[in-house]
Amino acid sequence: MRHAEVEAAEDELWRLRQELLGLVRPLWAPGAGLVAYWFSDEDAAYDELPAS
Repeated sequence: MRHAEVEAAEDELWRLRQELLGLVRPLWAPGAGLVAYWFSDEDAAYDELPAS
């Protein structure tokens, strides 16, 4: 996903949270687009773990 797509998806999620749950995004919450390393190649190891 590109940065703009991530931002748009996040904005929509926060809009739904506010509409359905009454939750407002905290001012201190960083945007998902600011985090460039949500998943790394090393995280793929967790995909192979058996379910508990």
